[in-house]
Amino acid sequence: MTELEAIRARHAVRTYTTKPLSPSIIDGLKEEIERCNLLGQLHIQLVTENESAFKNFIPLFGRFKNVKNYIALVAKKQGDFYVECGYYGAQLMIKAQQAGLNSCWVTNTYNAKKCQVSIAPNEELVL
Repeated sequence: MTELEAIRARHAVRTYTTKPLSPSIIDGLKEEIERCNLLGQLHIQLVTENESAFKNFIPLFGRFKNVKNYIALVAKKQGDFYVECGYYGAQLMIKAQQAGLNSCWVTNTYNAKKCQVSIAPNEELVL
């Protein structure tokens, strides 16, 4: 699937299967995350097989089901870090779509304290 095909096919999904990600998909996402982190000076992280951030969290709207894998957009609080997270987050969504994965931007409908990510004191979990 080309990038343009992935952009056209991509849509927000809130209910996922329980099938684990394959090692090749994980490796592909990690490789793209490393590239994005280097180019954007970010600290984006892939979390797999962990549902704690979405389990037992009841949002006012937009509930998610079976979320065990997610990409955490983490960045140093400097310059246009929100813009950088948005730009590189979109790149990662395209990569995920090309790998056959559906996705959804998530801002407030998860428990940030239960995200299993590393955040330095000068960083923020953006999405």
